[in-house]
Amino acid sequence: MFLSITNNLKPPFNPNPYFVPLCLCAFVSFCAFLSFCAFVPSFAEAAPKDLPEKELFELSSKLFTEEKDKAEAINSFNIFLERFSNSKRADRAQFMIGECLFENNKKVLMFQGLKKNMFSPAIGAYQKLIDKYPKHPLLPTANLFLGNCFYYQKNYDQAVACYQEILNQSYQKDLHEMALYLINRAYYEQGNYAQIITGYHYVLNNFPPNVSKWRALAYLYIGEAYYQHRFYSEAKPIYELIIKNYPLTRAAYYAKDGLVWYHLQKGEYDAANKLLQQIASLEPTKPKGEKGEKTEKTENTELSISRQYEIGNGLFNQQKYEQALEIYKNLIKTYPQHKLMPDALYQSGLCYYRLEYYSQAIDAWKKLIEIYPTHSMAVEAIYKIADTYFRSQDYEKSIINYQRIIDEYPQSPGIKEAYLRIGQCYYNQENDDKAIECFQNIINKYPDDPKSSDALEAIETVLYRKEKNLLNKQGTGQDAEKKINQIIIEMLKGFLLKYPQSKLAPEIQFHLAKKYYAIESYQMALVELQKMSTLYADSKFVAEAQYYIGETYYEMENYEEAITNYQRLCSDFPDTEFVAPALFNAGLCYKKTSKLSEAAAVYAKFIEQYPKDKMVNDALLELVAIYKDQFRYNLAIPAINNLLTRLDPSDESRLEIIYSLSECYTEMDDEKSAIDQYLKLRDMTPANNIYRLRALAKLGEMYENKKDWAKAIDIYKDIAQNTDREDWRTAVKERIGVDPNGNCPL
Repeated sequence: MFLSITNNLKPPFNPNPYFVPLCLCAFVSFCAFLSFCAFVPSFAEAAPKDLPEKELFELSSKLFTEEKDKAEAINSFNIFLERFSNSKRADRAQFMIGECLFENNKKVLMFQGLKKNMFSPAIGAYQKLIDKYPKHPLLPTANLFLGNCFYYQKNYDQAVACYQEILNQSYQKDLHEMALYLINRAYYEQGNYAQIITGYHYVLNNFPPNVSKWRALAYLYIGEAYYQHRFYSEAKPIYELIIKNYPLTRAAYYAKDGLVWYHLQKGEYDAANKLLQQIASLEPTKPKGEKGEKTEKTENTELSISRQYEIGNGLFNQQKYEQALEIYKNLIKTYPQHKLMPDALYQSGLCYYRLEYYSQAIDAWKKLIEIYPTHSMAVEAIYKIADTYFRSQDYEKSIINYQRIIDEYPQSPGIKEAYLRIGQCYYNQENDDKAIECFQNIINKYPDDPKSSDALEAIETVLYRKEKNLLNKQGTGQDAEKKINQIIIEMLKGFLLKYPQSKLAPEIQFHLAKKYYAIESYQMALVELQKMSTLYADSKFVAEAQYYIGETYYEMENYEEAITNYQRLCSDFPDTEFVAPALFNAGLCYKKTSKLSEAAAVYAKFIEQYPKDKMVNDALLELVAIYKDQFRYNLAIPAINNLLTRLDPSDESRLEIIYSLSECYTEMDDEKSAIDQYLKLRDMTPANNIYRLRALAKLGEMYENKKDWAKAIDIYKDIAQNTDREDWRTAVKERIGVDPNGNCPL
């Protein structure tokens, strides 16, 4: 089992989802109220409609700042706008309505969850302010709040547009830095990592270095964008820049976390573990938490556990099982209630297993099952226990655990495998009847599942062993295999009768036809094979069935029908693996019917279309034989030379082929070329090869005809020395004993 380290394993960067809204609110509240806080007195408990302008505005502001009653503040500011729409305070009242709406919805977002339409009233209020007062000094702040509203609605394009307006409208450096950060944050949530990376170059070219915490967070999103793009080497220097230049910020903490994941991606697990130890005790500062928030310590612990677990997985992948085991054991001991503990227990069992500590592996998996019986890893643990017992040949315990999967986890994806394994256990115990029962149960329960195909094959194996043992005891000898196949045939027919429309039916049908073919019941084989094209025309077995139809006719010696069906296969299924053997066999059929020219044409086509097929040498031999039978030696010679180029130099069959080549030259009265081939054979091994000796005999005869007695005698001595046939020795001695005139013994 290999545990992959991928992008998805790294948690998306989110430095406490409530930290940023809180900081933004604190900052913006300061900016927004700086211009009017002086007007807020400590009086008034209601907002009577007849209050003068100044008093009504001050009362509304007090409801927001001191009473913190946002709903009453909104109502009071709306009354103000109705009565004093042209007041110089109208713009601030409009802004405050937007802030009240935003503050209310922000709290709902924190503690109840985000609803997309929650911020629509606030958006309307801010947009109204921006449209009505396009040059107001609060405009950048309004755009900041408006962008945040769009952000929480997941309308990231509009959010970015608002944040970019801040860069155009404000000269405040902090607002600029905050806007840069928020732009990157929106792009990141959108998954637009390329735009963040592009924006990095914009920042470098247009903004001087800055020590702001917002710049650090902006850089952090750039590093994360590189990481999510799998540009790990580019992410690394960004993380290092943050750690060096902003060491006391939250961004530095998360940058170190990014470096841990960088090392994980690079397979540098020791470096990752070392860095993890360095940051384990770090807790970045944050604003005081509100009710319902996670504590920073909890968040850091979550990150630490996740990192440690992935380091363990990385070490496991590197087959450093002892080191990985130590990490898993430490996690199990330190964080026994954590959600990753079932996985850590499972992985620790795998480590023990790979270290061949099988009893400890089983103990780890049993602990997982006992503590987390409903966890998804529990059934995996049971399966591993069963598999471990299976491999150690403790089939009884293996069966118990596979059966537990069936009984306790009936919806598990591994239940079919469990049924199959139980059958295999019984098979290995040589309990054939129980094995067949289990395998048949799989077919009955899951007739459309691929596991049924495995079960069917297993039943055949069991039946073959069962019946062969029985038949051997009865002493039936050669008929045993045929009788076994007949039993299997009846089983296959029964399945087709019971499940004619199942997904397994085409395979069963084809299997049935091949069984008839195997017992040489060719007529029945044809009947069943032909059903494939009528009943299961879309099956993956149709092409192979068509091939077997041709084979069946060939075995029946009906060569014309065999040729027809081979040709049909080549026409209807030209891209299948069966075309090459069908074409070759069609050539054999033509040869059987003495249609040598047609056979030669088919073999030539085969050689041209399938030059690397394992049968091409046989096709060349057949082609050479046909050409020689037809006295077409001029065609036989290039075919032989083609064959010779394909044979290994050490292949002894080369001697026969070269001898055949010499025969062609002889028949063409090309004595010189024939002698060249004979001489080539003389230099080849083994020296006692029959074709070499025949070539020497021919060569000796040629030398005699030329009255080159010395060469002839030398050739005959070679034959006498290397032949193991006495008649050949006698013959060559007689030839050696003839005088130069050819008529008197020496």
